[in-house]
Amino acid sequence: MRLSIFARLIISYLLLFSMLAGVSLYFIYHLSSFNQITRSIILNDTSILEYSNLLSDALLSESRNDRKFVVLKDEELYESYLKARNEFNQLLSEALQKTTSEEIKNLFYTIGTRHQSFDRLVTEERERIQIAKEYPAEWYLEQKKKVADDIIEQLKKIRQTSEKNVFVKIVNLSESGDKARNVSIMISVFALTTGLIVAFVITRSIKKPLDVVRTKTIEISHGNFKGDLEVKSPPVIAELATAINTMCHKLQEVDDIKSGFFSHMSHELRTPLASIKEGTTMLLEGLGGETSPKQQRILKIIIQESNRMIGLVNALLDLAKMEAGML
Repeated sequence: MRLSIFARLIISYLLLFSMLAGVSLYFIYHLSSFNQITRSIILNDTSILEYSNLLSDALLSESRNDRKFVVLKDEELYESYLKARNEFNQLLSEALQKTTSEEIKNLFYTIGTRHQSFDRLVTEERERIQIAKEYPAEWYLEQKKKVADDIIEQLKKIRQTSEKNVFVKIVNLSESGDKARNVSIMISVFALTTGLIVAFVITRSIKKPLDVVRTKTIEISHGNFKGDLEVKSPPVIAELATAINTMCHKLQEVDDIKSGFFSHMSHELRTPLASIKEGTTMLLEGLGGETSPKQQRILKIIIQESNRMIGLVNALLDLAKMEAGML
């Protein structure tokens, strides 16, 4: 079954639309991936960097208030230390909730453990200060400094890991962008090539049979009424070809009738006209008796008109012979 012109156009449009829709969906998918990675950088990595800085500030505030308390023995300074400690714990809890990296979570857990050790040393030293007994102050100072440095080092690792994650994600974004660009170029070139091929095939499938029909109409205009038009084409053009063949058969029948009519009429008219001419000539020569000048003039007119009619009949007969291929 051959598809109609409309069906072929619809199929070609659907094919092109499908390829364009595929390109659009591909871009939408990659844009969604870009948004997810960007959101991850903003909500996770950037916030983790911010939390690491806030934790560093809170730890420095704790250390500063602790040293002042050890020197001045002022409980308000210890309260400031407790406030900084609570702020540190709150920030640490929020950071653990924000992060999605297991590596960074483990570092935060380590920081939490080390911070507990720092708080325990501060609490023990405060208790020794309150009972007013000598204690190894240098040792506590060294241990607290060691723990604080360890926490700072862990926070530094967190920042480095977050920055590394951001860099990796940005590199992935760049690679995904390059890949999306290359794929989109390939799909666009494929879609354009396919569209041109489809347009060429459809145009050729319509133009070729139309050229055959055009050639046949030229033959008909030259008097060739053979109904031999055969085309492999869409149904609409095939119906047109069938109609042209039917028209050719009817024109051939009419032409045959016309030729037969001319030939028959030529023969039928030529004999009586010749008889009329001969009879008139005989009358003019006086074979039927003497004629008056007026009668002779009338007989001459009849002979002239008979000759003219015989000439017309001969012309019709020659035309009939030409159409029959006898001349």
